[in-house]
Formats: sequence, C-alpha cells, structure tokens
Amino acid sequence: SYSHSSMPKNRLCRFLCSEYEYELIKAEAKSRGYKHLSAYFRDLAIRHNRAIEDKIIETHKLVKMLVEKKE
Repeated sequence: SYSHSSMPKNRLCRFLCSEYEYELIKAEAKSRGYKHLSAYFRDLAIRHNRAIEDKIIETHKLVKMLVEKKE
C-alpha cells in the first residue's frame, strides 16, 4: 500500500483548466471530504485507479461469461 505521508511534499504539479472545471473539481473534492485540492489530486493520481479497476473487473466478467457460454 502507498504510504509516504511523512515524506516532504516539495514537488509542484500544475495543469490548466477552465473556471467551470475548477469549480466542479473543488465541489467534488469537498463532497469527498478533502480540505485541500492537492490531497484530492494525489489520491486521484496515485491511490485510486477506480476507473481502471472497474474496467478490468468488467472485462473479467465478460470473458468469464464468454468462456462459460462456450462450455
């Protein structure tokens, strides 16, 4: 599991977004209990690959269904 919370956080990552996107991001972070956007972005980028995991699970289910159908 990822756990480097005691390490200094001294690298800056920046990206551009519209004001509308920024407000959506802020609202989403707040709704998930984040006080700082940096923590929210770190979790999105490093700790939570939910979209990828969901696709892997979905693919696995489809393959399993196809294999069972062939049998």
